Amino acid sequence: MGLEIFNRNQYKLVDDSYSFGYPNNSTFAIFTSVDNILNLVYSNIYNSIVSYNVLDNKKIIEIKKAHKSNINNFRHHLDNNSNTDLLISISAIDMNMKLWKLDNWECLFNINKVGFLFSACFIVENNQTYIMTGNVFIKVYDLKGNIIKELKEPNDKTYAIEPYYDKNLSKIFIITGNEDHVKSFDYYNNAKLYHKYCFGEDDEEENIPHYGLIVYNSENCTKLIEAAMDGYIMIWNFHTGKLLMSIKAGIPVIPENISKKFKSMEILCGICLWNDDLLFVGCNKVIKVIELKNGNIKKTINDENIITIKKIQHPQYGECLITQGSENSKIKLWKIRI
Repeated sequence: MGLEIFNRNQYKLVDDSYSFGYPNNSTFAIFTSVDNILNLVYSNIYNSIVSYNVLDNKKIIEIKKAHKSNINNFRHHLDNNSNTDLLISISAIDMNMKLWKLDNWECLFNINKVGFLFSACFIVENNQTYIMTGNVFIKVYDLKGNIIKELKEPNDKTYAIEPYYDKNLSKIFIITGNEDHVKSFDYYNNAKLYHKYCFGEDDEEENIPHYGLIVYNSENCTKLIEAAMDGYIMIWNFHTGKLLMSIKAGIPVIPENISKKFKSMEILCGICLWNDDLLFVGCNKVIKVIELKNGNIKKTINDENIITIKKIQHPQYGECLITQGSENSKIKLWKIRI
């Protein structure tokens, strides 16, 4: 069946959003809260955190000047023990990470000098919720901000970090997007290196950041999809480290805020798995729809400099995409029909 995307199916959600330019695919958070509200959380130019009811089209609350500097990353988690929505907010420039309890917007901890932090994530171990950061070394915090583990890996500059729970192996793996490569680690084995996903040492000469990370199961295989600033989508067998497919998906740009070595690079930002067959990729001023079985670009949609793409289930429109571009770009909802 054909993919149909029309301009009339693009809706502006908010127009006061601001994203601090790092392509980390988490410049906003969207989730159904414990109160059954479809909640969009984003930041504005004033470093405030805004909670927005998507169905009622109105702000719930605005935490003004939540950080001293621009906010670059949000992560949401429902803590089953307390039945509470939790939210991480990060200001990379300010080297500051905060944890919020969303029923009353209490700041549970405020950690400074965490390093130039691009990303953090929640991890659940033995039914307890923790927070994991990757900034050269992996650190694990409890919900009071205490460091309970410090793992001497990946020993790289880390741009993205994600957990993967393998039910068949009853294991937690940590995945990090770094300069030049992606790594996975066995969490229970003191973060021992599991695989390094790259062609070889010659693949590590350009200092190319790897931002997008998705692990999913397809065709009886656990696959890792990763996107890098060189314009390539790489699909790996997660458990063997074998490269399954390489897809050239970017467009040429000359970014002003990165080194001249990227002058001819093709930048990829947000990625979103629609289903086992289709991947949405944010490039500069376009969204590309890629067929994963053959690597073909099925559709190109003109838009802004997309940084974050997420899929949601909307009560009225069904399966939709939410996107945000760089800096003052609006957050948009896209009605997708397949």
